[in-house]
Amino acid sequence: MYRRARPCALCAAKFRHAHGHYRDLCPSCAAAHWTRRTARADLSGRLALVTGIADDASYELTRMLLRDGAEVAVVTDPRSERNRARLEQEARTAPDSRLTVLVNGLSGQYDVDVLGRDMYDRYRGRLSILVNTAHVAQAPYAMWRSQLEAAAARYVVPTLLVYKFHASLSKAPGGGHVITVAPGRIDALPAQRIHRHDIVPATPPRGILDDIDAAATLYAPLVAAFPRAT
Repeated sequence: MYRRARPCALCAAKFRHAHGHYRDLCPSCAAAHWTRRTARADLSGRLALVTGIADDASYELTRMLLRDGAEVAVVTDPRSERNRARLEQEARTAPDSRLTVLVNGLSGQYDVDVLGRDMYDRYRGRLSILVNTAHVAQAPYAMWRSQLEAAAARYVVPTLLVYKFHASLSKAPGGGHVITVAPGRIDALPAQRIHRHDIVPATPPRGILDDIDAAATLYAPLVAAFPRAT
């Protein structure tokens, strides 16, 4: 307990009783973030594809997927040496070989096609979860097929990835689930028969929140979609 009331780092509400982990947050904000941080999902038997492992939050998200039983394929940029090395080390030490690291820059249509062929060769069209954290690319309309034009101007790679893996996601038990990190809505995506598509704001955590909190924000839709039995 603090001697004097202090403002919460997120909502500015005054508080005196400190949380064991979030000491700069009021009880309400601390409880909400702790619940999200420790939430679990049941992903046993599901295959997740995570693109764009370029930051620590994406790395922590991958660890959450593995923790909750998913088989995970991660696509990391050739320039992301630090996280790629960390993931490759985890893949070597994982006892059940549920983590595969794929190196692909995902800069446009060609790279997406290469990833599609690689995923099919490895998993034969099996995919339940697509997490789009790949960097957003810019490109002129003329580069893309007509049905992609509405979205391609702003969200090239995430849009192409959803189209590329739509068939696999639509066949997933209970429907596939897509999470896309983007600053706004993505239109012209093939939503039919994909169980859910969540757009998560591409905003970094503030102040006291760390990379695990940022990963938990991305993970929250999966916790809601695939709850773990208590």
